[in-house]
Amino acid sequence: MLRILHTADLHVGTPFKLRASQLPDSALEQLRLAAGTVLQRIVDYAIEKRLDAVIIAGDLFDEADPPVSVQYAVYRQFRRLAERGIPVVLSHGNHDPVGAASLFPWPSTVHVLGGVDSGERVCDILLPLGGCQVQFSGFSYATRELYGSKVAQFARREGADIAIALYHGQVGSASGSHAPYAATSLGELLSHGDFDVWALGHIHGYRVLHEGRPFVAYSGSPQGRDAGEAGRHGGILLTWDEQLRLSHSFIPFSTVEWQRVNVDVTGLTTFEAVWAATATKLDRDSSLRLIDLHLSGQSPLSASLNLPEARSIFQQAADDDGYPVWIHRYASTVEAEIDWRVWEAADGYVGQLMALLRQVTQHPEEAVGLLDGIWSKDEIAIVEEAIAGDPESVLEQVRQILLSQMRPEQDDLELVEWRGVHAATGSAD
Repeated sequence: MLRILHTADLHVGTPFKLRASQLPDSALEQLRLAAGTVLQRIVDYAIEKRLDAVIIAGDLFDEADPPVSVQYAVYRQFRRLAERGIPVVLSHGNHDPVGAASLFPWPSTVHVLGGVDSGERVCDILLPLGGCQVQFSGFSYATRELYGSKVAQFARREGADIAIALYHGQVGSASGSHAPYAATSLGELLSHGDFDVWALGHIHGYRVLHEGRPFVAYSGSPQGRDAGEAGRHGGILLTWDEQLRLSHSFIPFSTVEWQRVNVDVTGLTTFEAVWAATATKLDRDSSLRLIDLHLSGQSPLSASLNLPEARSIFQQAADDDGYPVWIHRYASTVEAEIDWRVWEAADGYVGQLMALLRQVTQHPEEAVGLLDGIWSKDEIAIVEEAIAGDPESVLEQVRQILLSQMRPEQDDLELVEWRGVHAATGSAD
């Protein structure tokens, strides 16, 4: 019966936050298209699906006075929607506060909630859509900073079949890296104004804060711009049936996605095996993925995996296997795989320490007794519970902590292994 697309935080005209020198030409072209055509993809979808309206809850632009080319690009897309009779309802956010008039006047089907004359007051419009009277309420930022809740200014109009509030600001405490502009609480939204939908902007990740009525959600930005905006990005399609029952669905619009990939390489002994474990976490769809690859665990390959050159090896493997990914960040904290039996057989304090830890697992009550008078009863109780549950696991964790603190050089490790082997076989040093 009625379908409205909720979007926000398009930031049209802003580039990706990534060093261009890191990328090949093909990836750079995909980035350019992704950043420059985000509004076009939204408009294409609205036209294809014959939607009733598109709403933009703040930060259409990345600045108050965007370049002429950016203004014209937005004008062209709004004109496409106007030619199909699809209205746009938008508000200005902290990145694009109300400023100079556009060099290309928008069609009459574009409705801005708030402006120069209204300051930062909440404004309302009522549009006939899909046989219903739909109220849109919202405010626009007059400056880049706006503090304090605006919820009290929202009110449902008499005669509105559906009421939608556009709110660009922080709801609750989870704002991430975003400033707490127009901060309010979910409880305040739920208890005020009798609105059907609170269409939120400002937070760049897709989040549904409340199902049912009212429906409260951040659509997130339709295209992630940096590694801090990982995962899928898009908008929310709001659909009302003939009984005015609301349903919603996430619609992806991003063609470039950031992804953090963590791989534990413990037990893997070849580069092929490490790549195979990595590839299971990648997709083969057409979206370009900018990968932050992080390897951890223990492996005999630690020295090689910790070299910067390992990134190019995995990138080549991705290219050969047809994965549309670019590894823009690579980090390895892989540690050498240690045979603890060799350490225990070694001379000196290292062997003695490892042997002592082995005794702890065999006689844990004696080890715990040594803590009496040094640690509190509560601390000792925690140790007793841990040892009783899984002494081998506790021993392994202690070994890893000690190893990370000692950080012996590779030559020292080889010497320990050599001396340990000779001690075990009875050979002379």
